[in-house]
Amino acid sequence: MSLVEVRIHGLAVVDEALVPVGRGFTALTGETGSGKSVCITALRLALGDRVDGDPIRRDRDTAGVSVVFDDVPASLRHRLGELGISADELTTLSREVSRAGRGSCRVNGALVSQAVLRELGEMLAEVTLQGASHRLMQRSRQRDLLDLAAGATALRDELRHAVGEWRAAEATLEEVRRRHAAGATEVDAARHLVAELGSLGMVPGEDEHLAAERLRLRNASALAAASTALRRGAAGDDETPGAADLLA
Repeated sequence: MSLVEVRIHGLAVVDEALVPVGRGFTALTGETGSGKSVCITALRLALGDRVDGDPIRRDRDTAGVSVVFDDVPASLRHRLGELGISADELTTLSREVSRAGRGSCRVNGALVSQAVLRELGEMLAEVTLQGASHRLMQRSRQRDLLDLAAGATALRDELRHAVGEWRAAEATLEEVRRRHAAGATEVDAARHLVAELGSLGMVPGEDEHLAAERLRLRNASALAAASTALRRGAAGDDETPGAADLLA
């Protein structure tokens, strides 16, 4: 893996700059104020680091940086796949910052959060400032160095892949168990309903019979009301003479 280039625009004293980096050891030299520290600041920004102060050039409202790496490790390609980002031949990290506080981070053109940019940046490079070798105290970094020294990075990647498949299989099994439990609950509910219906002693066609009986009873009620009204009309009462009285 190697850093291919650093591109800068609107950062500190730099308007536009492209810094190509070759394989092997590279040294940035120059007089004070020539922009050496700006290149380091640009690299830190592109890797997702926080930078103290206002790094934007005075005549600009925004600043942008990008870095390009080639031959990135398989672990980073795997992580890009998990994030849904295409793993191209060259891996590009870019970032834009604004005086208004808004900004954006991209990896191979895909928008990501600053936290994701920092995570991927730590897998690609380490920027060590004066007295800033704190990453050596991180357990993840110590593990990476141990795997690198033992030549076990490929084995670690295989293990990570196997663990990922195992967790996916566990999730699938849990989903199958959940669906089985839900199906068993539905079966129990259906059995309970069948038992309740069986206790009623219902026979085939009984629902049609009950509907007809309901209609008959409804008609009988209407007939009874009409009969009562007819009797009252024929007999009359204290205030209204009946039909027999009217015919007399």
